[in-house]
Amino acid sequence: MDSVGKQLRLGRLFGEDDRVVVVAMDHGSFMGPARGWEDPTEAIKAVVRGGADAVMTTFGVAQRHYKLLKGRTSLILSTPLSQPEMVNTVRAASSLGADALKIFVTVTGGDDSASLNNLWSASLVCAEYGMPLLAEMYPVKGEKIPEPTSKDVVAKYARIGAEYGADIIKTFYTGDAASFSEVTKSSLAPVLILGGNKTETDLELLNTVDSAMRAGGGGVAIGRNVWQHADPERITRSIVRVVHEGYAPEDSLKS
Repeated sequence: MDSVGKQLRLGRLFGEDDRVVVVAMDHGSFMGPARGWEDPTEAIKAVVRGGADAVMTTFGVAQRHYKLLKGRTSLILSTPLSQPEMVNTVRAASSLGADALKIFVTVTGGDDSASLNNLWSASLVCAEYGMPLLAEMYPVKGEKIPEPTSKDVVAKYARIGAEYGADIIKTFYTGDAASFSEVTKSSLAPVLILGGNKTETDLELLNTVDSAMRAGGGGVAIGRNVWQHADPERITRSIVRVVHEGYAPEDSLKS
C-alpha cells in the first residue's frame, strides 16, 4: 500500500480530473543556457502565471528559484542523466519539498539492464520515502527499435516502467488517439506525453495534446515548446485549458 506521503504528493500534482500539466525545465543540465533558458526567472514566472500544475527542474534551479514556485505550483526534481546515488537523491528531493522525482530511462531494445536497474533502485527508494516516481521511458531509434514512437514500442516500455514501480510515465505520443489509447489502457500508470522537438505551430502542439487527452492520457510534460515560445504564459494557459477545461485547441488560443 502506498504511503500517506506519496498519496498527498500525488494529490498535489493531479487535479480532480486526474490530469497534470508539467512544464519540463531541466534542459539546462544537458543543453546549457539554451535560448529561452539563459535566465530561468522570467520563464518560470510565465509558466506559473499560465497555470502549470508543476515545474520539473534540476536541483540547482530549484535551490535558486524556489520562491517563484512557493505556494503556486508543485516541484518535480529531475535527476542527472548519469546514474545518481538514489538514497541521497531522494533525500534531496524530499528536503526541497518536491512532489515527485523524475528519472530518465533510455531503452534500446538490447541490453537495457543498466537503465532498468537504475529505475528499480529509484523505485525502491522512492517507495521507502513516500516520493512519487516519474519515469521518462525513452526508446532510442536503432537496429532493434526502428520506430521509437510506434504503438507497440511505446506501450511496451510504458508498461515496463510501471511494472518497475513508476507512479507516472512520461513518453512519446504515438501520433493518433487510436494507437495512444492502447498505450494508456495497458500502462498501469498515468501516461504523460513529452513535448519533443519544437512544433511548427501552436495549433499543431495543442491538437496533439487534445488527441492524447481524448485517448486517456494523464497529462503532459512539455519543455521547449513552452519556454522557447514567444509567449510562454499564453501557451501554458492554452495547454491548461485543453488538458483541464476541455477547450477545443483553436478555442484555447483565444484570450
